[in-house]
Amino acid sequence: SGWVWVPSPAYFQIYPTNPSYYELPVSTDVYGTQHVVLSFSKETTGTSLTSLDEFKVVVRGSGENGFDCNESATLAPSAFVAAGTTTSDVSTRKACSSAYLPSTADPTVAATWTVCYKKNTGAWAEVPYRASSTATAQYGPLNVKPLPFSGYTTTIASPRVFQEFTINYAANLAATYNSEIVYQIGFVQQSTLTICDLAASNYSMVQPIAFDVATTGASVNIPEVAVGMSGSYYPLINIIAGPTSYFPAPGTSLVMLNSPVTIAACSPCSYTPTYSYPESTHQMDLFAGGVPLDPINDRIKIVPADEKSFNTCNDATNSRGAFAGQVLRTLSSVSTTSQTSFTVVVPTEPTDLSTVGGFFFGDYYVCYQLSTTVSGRAAYAAVGDATGAPQLFSVVPFMPKALTSCPVEPYTYGQTFTLNFTKDGNSATHPGTFDSTDQFFVMPATAGTCNANSLSATSTYGVFSDTNSIGWATFDITFPYSLDIAASSYTFCYKTCLLYTSDAADEEDSVDLGGRRIIKKKKKKR
Repeated sequence: SGWVWVPSPAYFQIYPTNPSYYELPVSTDVYGTQHVVLSFSKETTGTSLTSLDEFKVVVRGSGENGFDCNESATLAPSAFVAAGTTTSDVSTRKACSSAYLPSTADPTVAATWTVCYKKNTGAWAEVPYRASSTATAQYGPLNVKPLPFSGYTTTIASPRVFQEFTINYAANLAATYNSEIVYQIGFVQQSTLTICDLAASNYSMVQPIAFDVATTGASVNIPEVAVGMSGSYYPLINIIAGPTSYFPAPGTSLVMLNSPVTIAACSPCSYTPTYSYPESTHQMDLFAGGVPLDPINDRIKIVPADEKSFNTCNDATNSRGAFAGQVLRTLSSVSTTSQTSFTVVVPTEPTDLSTVGGFFFGDYYVCYQLSTTVSGRAAYAAVGDATGAPQLFSVVPFMPKALTSCPVEPYTYGQTFTLNFTKDGNSATHPGTFDSTDQFFVMPATAGTCNANSLSATSTYGVFSDTNSIGWATFDITFPYSLDIAASSYTFCYKTCLLYTSDAADEEDSVDLGGRRIIKKKKKKR
């Protein structure tokens, strides 16, 4: 019954653990429905890791004789595992618990898993966890806790695309979770996939086009967000500090809540024109989408897009830009339920930009307010279609034009000559174009500025028709011998018509070409 020496036992060798450890992008505790990426690292002298290796998570303590990672161990309930990427030194695997643990559960009681790995030519073995690059790997459980949030509410039941709304995440009743913060958010189209199937990254995530959340103070975990595509979505949130982008990549560590958010279709979905010039007045036409428009009571605001936030659409002050303080009403005489029209007036560029909040030329959001909802007048939403980006309206400087003539100066009265207008070489990206509706006229330099509305018929030498394409315009002009022969210098005025379908007013700009002396002498500059 005593111990007996066994001579010459069969030889066997104990090798170091391979993989030598796994790491997480989070702490040792994870949450139910959190997509966790585990990175396994090869032991220095061990054989390489391969895509044929296996990985599983089991209920801690369910194995035989204290060894969890054997064939009889109980797989973690509702656990999902998936392969990631594998090199000879590092293998990434994904895990998730699709079971929503009760939000009122005691936070000190967590489901415990054991992480197991099996080399293609080996047996199952537990892998220790390494908390950081300077820490020592240790064996222990992977704890799965209840969700940090008990749910969420939204300020708008079914926001429209590009309409900013607030998501209010309610903290779990357990005080332990009060410190968790929403750092990132993404939206996944609602489908028949289970929560953890999504961890396999076989889905597309819609990036919010606007996201703003406080990490301290009373507004923590109350992100303001806007989505650019309609549909029913699961919001996925990331509670890991440090990311610089608010758009998390599929398969990273996210917490997913089980209530979908419905984003309604755009309405209106587009408008014309998409740009304008200073000192111009024109009609803007907006076209309905999924919801009829109100030809009498709908409103628009045009706000700067430089801050990349749609919260400016509902800014009560609207104190910046060319349209500061303006709320535009429909032109009811020409508006319908499928198209509403507004008169847009672009003022003169201010000499002091501080009077318009430092912004004048540039891109603007057109924010539309539907007149009726269940609770009254709706919030404003930026206008855009289903492409996932809002449409931008631009206030741009007058299109610089280059001028050549044939024949060249000097000119004489009664002579017919041709003027060729093209874009200035520095304005290739300018949205302005030449069009068959463009006009050109000539007036004595003493008559004033190029404002046709203030000119009498006798003070101009006529409005000339042209032949043109998008890239150029040509005008044939004959200066008549007239009583105004005493005039020696003239202003050339070009009227660029905006490309859109309505018949509203256009802008006129003076082409600074210098005065023309209509005699056979050298050109005289004004």
